[in-house]
Amino acid sequence: MTFFFRAILFVTSLFPALIEGQALKPRTVWFDESCRNNPNVEVDKLWGIIQQMKADAQDNARVPVGKLYEHIFKDSNNAAFISATLNAISNDLVATKDEANTLIFCDEDARFKVATDEEAKCKNSQRTKKLIIDRVSDIVYDGHTLCSKTVGRATMGGTYCNNKLNDEKRCSITLCKDGIFFKSTQRRGGLYRFQEGNTDFSIDDGAAESGPLIDNWNLLDTVILHEITHTIHNEDAQPFPMWIDVGYEWNGVKDLYAAQAKQNADSMAYFGLGSWIQKSASQGPYRVLKSGSIKKGQ
Repeated sequence: MTFFFRAILFVTSLFPALIEGQALKPRTVWFDESCRNNPNVEVDKLWGIIQQMKADAQDNARVPVGKLYEHIFKDSNNAAFISATLNAISNDLVATKDEANTLIFCDEDARFKVATDEEAKCKNSQRTKKLIIDRVSDIVYDGHTLCSKTVGRATMGGTYCNNKLNDEKRCSITLCKDGIFFKSTQRRGGLYRFQEGNTDFSIDDGAAESGPLIDNWNLLDTVILHEITHTIHNEDAQPFPMWIDVGYEWNGVKDLYAAQAKQNADSMAYFGLGSWIQKSASQGPYRVLKSGSIKKGQ
């Protein structure tokens, strides 16, 4: 994912509705020591907030509150699809990488190396791109590492998954330095900092729409939710069974087509963030307006 909610790809194809109650394969998540040993990545607190965002967003998908669902996803028929995706994110972190199918690193891609032909499982003459291998998760990628893939733009995080047939889909996520720090100095942190600080999100400035904009916060827990959403695979969602990047900032929400909004990792990140603010913020309840501003009351 390039700079949080930046346009990468636009899709106009409609996705079939997910049958109510259909279960997707769970994504079991493990954080590498490069994250756990990083004092700026408080894994357990971040994961706790992600679980709150997940629960609040599921509630909001079932019973839309304060227009947030309509602002982002456009179509009430998408509710079952959204709930199934959120349900696929495991509640608890696993203790070892062997138990996980989704591995998260904060090593700035230090685990990557150029793949040999044997590792890439191809003859040199068959190569069309430089292939690199993740030495921890044993996934071969094409073209580039995750944190350096976009020249001239901050990259918050990146996700790659294997595409082997008859093999469990294993995915590798890197939280890049730009996702952990803002302009290399200011720690991004997570929503728990607002929670612990008893933050009042509603700043009444006398205007009709008051409060900060929802996309003013480039939050690490929201980046993680975005990246995990990329790993969730749904064969019924064609032509793209994976959640994709249709990047935007909040002021672009109103301009999205329903098809662009539906299976978009940015949409899920905004929905999780907005649902958390509406329901879980200590001074709530709040309402996220179409402008992206936050106002007290349902």
